[in-house]
Amino acid sequence: MTNHATDQVIFSRRQLAIGQCRKRATNGRIDRAFDSKSPFSEKYARLIGSDHEGILQHVYLKSELETFERILTALQREPGHHGAQELNEIFNRRPGPSGYQSFLCPVARFAYGWDIFSGALRYFFGEVFNQLMFLTVVMDFAPDLETLTEKIEQARKQMVDIGKGMGRKKRGVVMFGAFEPDLRTGKDFAERSDLRHAVKDLGWTVDEAGGWVLSGHFVVRAVDVDLFRKLVRTSYPSKTMRRVKFKPFDKKLSVGDNLTNMVRYILKTNKAFDTFSKATPKRLNRLLDEHLAKPLIAAGVAKDSIPEGIDPDHAVRQLAIFLHNAGFDKLMFSYESGHAQRWYNQQETLMFLEDGHLEEMHGYCKIEVHRDDGVSGKKPRRRARALTPASSDMPISERVCVGPAVGYRIAG
Repeated sequence: MTNHATDQVIFSRRQLAIGQCRKRATNGRIDRAFDSKSPFSEKYARLIGSDHEGILQHVYLKSELETFERILTALQREPGHHGAQELNEIFNRRPGPSGYQSFLCPVARFAYGWDIFSGALRYFFGEVFNQLMFLTVVMDFAPDLETLTEKIEQARKQMVDIGKGMGRKKRGVVMFGAFEPDLRTGKDFAERSDLRHAVKDLGWTVDEAGGWVLSGHFVVRAVDVDLFRKLVRTSYPSKTMRRVKFKPFDKKLSVGDNLTNMVRYILKTNKAFDTFSKATPKRLNRLLDEHLAKPLIAAGVAKDSIPEGIDPDHAVRQLAIFLHNAGFDKLMFSYESGHAQRWYNQQETLMFLEDGHLEEMHGYCKIEVHRDDGVSGKKPRRRARALTPASSDMPISERVCVGPAVGYRIAG
């Protein structure tokens, strides 16, 4: 890690970058997003300006606010759009402590990221670096948003089944991440070799309109790395394409910085919003009628209520409604297995290192070691659960943001 010194303080490159983000945010760069013409309320602007949850250090805050502004503007221009009324009502209310209760809200996503980060600190630390990885999986294809909903549900079940497979072998696993739908045109499938391989290898039926490629991005810790890799590859087989990618944590960064980067990545704004704003009307009419209008018709909306010339605002509204309805519950994923809940935490691991008892540490022996191994009597049954701040061994307390990390103010 490169360090930079001032007269009295030494900063890492990471801390300098965060400081620069804050400086740009406070010198008017973010304030300009809340001018008199913007659709944001004064209360929402104050929430951002108060550096809520440390959001001013968010590298992509400006671009995320620009996308959110595009969404709000599109919703307000056509409040009668099927499903838009509910969203307009939500965004006209006073924002809560974590912004608006919607996946579309940058503050809500940022707060969700801190919650995941807080829970992950229990399991992700330097002493188990060789057990940590970033997993990317090309999961499926959907020609429209209605089918995409079904594909996301299937993908969630497959990831849960992988966790259960680890449990049947008495191995623990912790995973968290997101399901990301990417809009690809027919031209993309014709010109990109990776997409051509996917169509051939996975048997997708893709016409000239293209569709949504569903991928999953997950941060993982598994003691039995080989077993985890085997289960993932079995669940997502392929012949010629590289469907599954396991990427180790960056050794040049701390575990905390790796986690921060990955949390930001999995919670980024969907790229399709930018595609809509740059697309020509002809391209939108040909492509998005298939991907965005069909779900409306399937939902019972009269065809004559759907404009013939689908403009970018119509596309933005329809995707925004889809993402809001899916929400964090469907688009995000986390899994903390019962066996993982019995792993030693960092303090216990450091104690074994200091005492020279390496044989007591999971990962240093062929058999995964748990806290209650060798304990007589009935052991408490632990069930798999979602990763939350409560997953941490630290007392539940008031969270505070300290630089790039999460800190805790312990009561009493």
